[in-house]
Amino acid sequence: MSDKERKLHFHNQNRLYIINNKEKRRFRIKVRDSLINTLTWLCWSFLLLHPLLHEWLYPDREGGLLFGMNLSDILLSVAIMLLGIILLFHFWSKLKRLLWSLESRFKKHD
Repeated sequence: MSDKERKLHFHNQNRLYIINNKEKRRFRIKVRDSLINTLTWLCWSFLLLHPLLHEWLYPDREGGLLFGMNLSDILLSVAIMLLGIILLFHFWSKLKRLLWSLESRFKKHD
């Protein structure tokens, strides 16, 4: 077996280990899903509780961040926040995969 074939075989074995290891896969999926849910709930709770918080923190001021916005502006800001959350987790998973592949390549040479 050549060096290139050996590296490919080692890489495929590690990838199969992570794919076939149900506990590791389930834990990572639970962490990812819980973070996405938390950020989404934070986004919606900010939008829903903003008028109450504004009245509580600044009773003498009229208006606030959301009071000057119409419905289309609010929906656009929600869409941008949710898109940002999705992009954050997309690039986070790509970075994790890249770090895992680099780590597995350098472990073989140690």
